[in-house]
Amino acid sequence: MKSKQHLHLLGLSASVLSLLVIFSLTTPGHVFQTAQIMTASAIVGVTAGVAPNPDNTLAQQLEERERALHEREAQVARMEGENQTHTSSNDILALSSVVLSGVVLVLVGVNFYLDTRRTSRPQFAVDLRRS
Repeated sequence: MKSKQHLHLLGLSASVLSLLVIFSLTTPGHVFQTAQIMTASAIVGVTAGVAPNPDNTLAQQLEERERALHEREAQVARMEGENQTHTSSNDILALSSVVLSGVVLVLVGVNFYLDTRRTSRPQFAVDLRRS
C-alpha cells in the first residue's frame, strides 16, 4: 500500500515539477521580452504634429481673447473706481457753484433794492410827461 501512495505522490510531484520547469523556462523569456518592450517604449517616444493653421490654433486664440477680455474688465473696474472718487469731488464742486451763484444773485438783488431806495427817482425810469 505504501508503494501505491508512494507512486501516486511521486507522480504528483513529477507533474508539479514538470509544470514548474515549463513555467520557469517560458517565464524568464516572457519577462525579458516584456522588459525589452517596456524599455523600448520608455526610450522611444512617438510624436506627431500638424503644422499650425487657423483650425488647430482656435483654442489658443480663444484663450488669448478671454485673457484680453479679463484684462479689459479689470481696467474698466479700476476706471470706475477712479470715476467714483472724481464724481464725488465733481458733485461737491457743482453744489458749491450753485450755492455761490445763489449768494451772488441775492447780493445783486439787495444791491438793486438799496440803489432804488437811495434815489428818489430810479435812473432807468423815463419821464413821458415832459415831451
